[in-house]
Amino acid sequence: MKHLGRLVIVTALLLTLFTVLAPASPVHAACEIASGSGTQSGPPIQLDPTHSYTLNISAGYGPFHITASIVIGSGKSLFPNPPAYGEYLWSLSDNTMDCSGVAFRDGRINNSVGDTNQTVAVYCLMGKVQVLSTKGQVLFSVSRSEISRLTPQSKPQLIKQKNGVRLYLLETGELQLNAPPLEKGKPDYTVIFNNCA
Repeated sequence: MKHLGRLVIVTALLLTLFTVLAPASPVHAACEIASGSGTQSGPPIQLDPTHSYTLNISAGYGPFHITASIVIGSGKSLFPNPPAYGEYLWSLSDNTMDCSGVAFRDGRINNSVGDTNQTVAVYCLMGKVQVLSTKGQVLFSVSRSEISRLTPQSKPQLIKQKNGVRLYLLETGELQLNAPPLEKGKPDYTVIFNNCA
């Protein structure tokens, strides 16, 4: 009974948290972009505000099992990673994206199949860009205010660097991250992204 009470609390908490995002409605095709469990917590996941998403939650002990799907309508730019409380599984699917090009489903922006030789992962979080090693170690974070202090110039401007990983502001206003390659002697790993705007 103790586990059932905990399951009811966790399910109620999650449903309350995410039903505010949008009313539920059936979705036929979707691409899973992130997943996790209640024993893990992680950074918020950047969303494309022009897309809609579906959050799937599965929780239960023995014969007591609950599943729920909640549609998150367009207009949302961040998904707050579910709290690490209780034992449950969750997944987030993009209802308007082709999943064939996605290799990493943890919310990083450099998530495409063509990016599997990466040596860092880049996340757009609330108010900052965060760069992690592929082992999950935080290398550095840069706040949006640090970035907005700079104006694009004709040459890339170094914003921050650590352990050979460098973040630049480009003349287009985009950001470029350079990191050491997987194999010695190869070119730097590079990713260009839209400044998390």
